Amino acid sequence: MGKIDLHTHTELSDGTLTPLLLVQQAKLKGVKVLSITDHDEVLGNLLAFQTVDLNGITLIPGIECTAKFPRGMMHICAYFSSLIELINNPNINASKYTLGDLFSSEILDIVDRQKTIRKNNLWLNSQKLNEQLKANGKAPLTEDEIESLISIPKVRGKHIQKYLLSKDKSLNPKEITAFFKLAKRESFPLEEGIEPEELLNIIKSTGAYSSLAHAKTLNLDPNDLRKEVHTLKEYGLDAIEVQHHLHNQNDRNLIETIAEEESLFISGGSDYHGEVKPSISLGTGGIVAPNDLTNEDNENYSINIDELSFVKEMVENAQQHRR
Repeated sequence: MGKIDLHTHTELSDGTLTPLLLVQQAKLKGVKVLSITDHDEVLGNLLAFQTVDLNGITLIPGIECTAKFPRGMMHICAYFSSLIELINNPNINASKYTLGDLFSSEILDIVDRQKTIRKNNLWLNSQKLNEQLKANGKAPLTEDEIESLISIPKVRGKHIQKYLLSKDKSLNPKEITAFFKLAKRESFPLEEGIEPEELLNIIKSTGAYSSLAHAKTLNLDPNDLRKEVHTLKEYGLDAIEVQHHLHNQNDRNLIETIAEEESLFISGGSDYHGEVKPSISLGTGGIVAPNDLTNEDNENYSINIDELSFVKEMVENAQQHRR
């Protein structure tokens, strides 16, 4: 038996493991098919391609894109099926490849746009954070410190919090997290994300598969969720994530029903982040499949591999290339 995990993160976004360690950990957990889906970032796929021994595991290059959605949080994963044969071919000299060789200019533009917005938002967050620190008798960040922090290529809020904890030993992690959350609410940041229709058009133009992640975070009632998924399907959505740690059994039943109504593929994954979310383990997205990626009905499978035919198709192509 092997596991399929289509939703994981590395330190290139808000996870804690390098791409190398993520793949090694996935192997230890019995994962046979893995996708790296960092938030608005594809660099982890290139680094895994260049540094990791993929023998025993198939890597599906991916990304988790932020879409604009006023009522909640909408994330859409893209899976770049056209890259699977290349990235999983042990005879390829990976060191000669760049991001531009692997990903389209449209995908890289999404990455750049999101980085710019995120840095601007971190600047605004930091200004409000300073107000919180001053109000509580703590030393604020200097302008030079803020500039230095937001210039870090993969900077996230966690980096600012970690720096503050190292700078001021009187702070504790819970305290600084509370300060930062309040600062984010009060700083009125620029809206992150791409319009869903534009995003899905870009994904479709690259030949990638798209999947709506953790639909529960849209904060919609069942009827509105049905309408939203229907609209996304019209824009080109291919799949929807049924298995996710935020979804209870009722959520899964509803989302699976919607997937059937809209003729969408079923997807799922752990949404693994590493030690920042210690309760979530790799391969716990509920998808289990035999190593040959064929499956007869078995009630022990949370999702039948035949329902993941888009994964089956992608992976079989890669496996044929290995033989």
